[in-house]
Amino acid sequence: MTENALLWAQTITLFVTGLVVVWYTWETHKIRKDTARQNELISRQIDLMSQSLRFDITREESASEPIFKWRSGGGDFRRADVLCKFRNEGGAVTDLEVKTNDNVKASISPKDRLSEGEQGEVMFNNSPQASVPDVNYEIHYTTRQNRRGMTRFVLRANQGFPRTAPADYSDT
Repeated sequence: MTENALLWAQTITLFVTGLVVVWYTWETHKIRKDTARQNELISRQIDLMSQSLRFDITREESASEPIFKWRSGGGDFRRADVLCKFRNEGGAVTDLEVKTNDNVKASISPKDRLSEGEQGEVMFNNSPQASVPDVNYEIHYTTRQNRRGMTRFVLRANQGFPRTAPADYSDT
């Protein structure tokens, strides 16, 4: 073979090698883009699953909270003891406890467990020398997620049923 033929063979070989390298680079680029797209889709799926899980947890926590619907009660606790009856229209709770402002003592029944739809009562006992315009109190409980919760109420003298306390409630 002549030198010219060898030069042509070498040129063709280099050209084919260059084409293979360009093709390989292009395919690698497409694979990288596809991988990035797949990673983005997986990331979105994980985000959606996390949001769904958080929503389920929030919904379950909300469903496990009690809803106290007052059925009777009120009166002038400055003169006599007051019994306020309620019904739990929310989730079952355990370990119930009532806390009031210092001059008024209160007890809750039942204490151990309050099922959904079950009735309970809070008895307020005022000390005779105390002059209390209203009673701010909290009912503490444990939900079925074993989370300790609390609902605040206010019972105003001669104004009927207890009411949910305003957001700026303070027991001081």
